[in-house]
Amino acid sequence: MSDLEKLNIFSPCVLQRIAEIGFLASEYGFHEKAEQIFLGMALAKPDSSAPAVSLAVVHARSGRLQDAITGLKQAAGTFPASEMVKAMLGAFLVEARQDGALELFEAVLASRQEPGAVNIVECWLDQARKLKEEGTARRTDTGSLAFFRHHNIRP
Repeated sequence: MSDLEKLNIFSPCVLQRIAEIGFLASEYGFHEKAEQIFLGMALAKPDSSAPAVSLAVVHARSGRLQDAITGLKQAAGTFPASEMVKAMLGAFLVEARQDGALELFEAVLASRQEPGAVNIVECWLDQARKLKEEGTARRTDTGSLAFFRHHNIRP
């Protein structure tokens, strides 16, 4: 056990506070600092999908939606059971008017293991259906990213 582990610096409470700092940094335009925070969290918690999801939110907020999608696709391969990865990837696919969101949302709704992911799916489901029906969706308000920050911070 390392000295840092003995100090319990990676406790869920501490990681939650670090995540809050990362999200606040992003909200105030310090996207590079937020990226550093979430990349550090990924090193500290390699068994958690939360840092990848958080990093994707930072990428989307900074106008790098395709980077967010790419990162979440990689995270889906690493964490195939993570409903939050599926929900956020689906939301970003809808935002980017790309295919695949509805299937991800249906998988989340079929298992309903992560309430936060289910909430996100419920917010985006109608838009995903419209996208599939129409082949294109109207640009959505990225205020939904604020919903994610305030309701799904847990690392």
